[in-house]
Amino acid sequence: MFQRIVPMTALALILLSGCQKTPTEAANDVAETREEGRQDVAEAKQDANEKVAEANVDLSQAQDAQADATQDVRSDMLKAEAAAMKEKAEAQFTLAQAQMEANYKVAKEKCDILKGVDQTACVSQADAARAVEETRAVADRDAALVKADHHE
Repeated sequence: MFQRIVPMTALALILLSGCQKTPTEAANDVAETREEGRQDVAEAKQDANEKVAEANVDLSQAQDAQADATQDVRSDMLKAEAAAMKEKAEAQFTLAQAQMEANYKVAKEKCDILKGVDQTACVSQADAARAVEETRAVADRDAALVKADHHE
């Protein structure tokens, strides 16, 4: 058994002595490994910076697209609001005309019981009141339509 251990020990010592590096070789290997590590980190940093730059471009494009879409939606909403304002103005004008005609008919009925100059004056007043109401209704409608046109 001793005969086997000695040659194996000798072989192990020979192998180990051949694998040992000098301090200079070890220092050179450490320096080389450090430099490789620095290069790897520099490359990784450059790759990361490129990816961040690409991500920033993508983000900017997405923000631009969102801004465009938001502007389109806002424009569509303003057009719809303007159309609704115009419809409301026309509906209020129609209502004002109906109210004006009803007021005029009532005023003329009251004039029918009068005679002569009194009746003529009463009808003139009814006509004047009708003209004022009509002018006010037209002015209100036109102002609302202008406001709607400027809303877009």
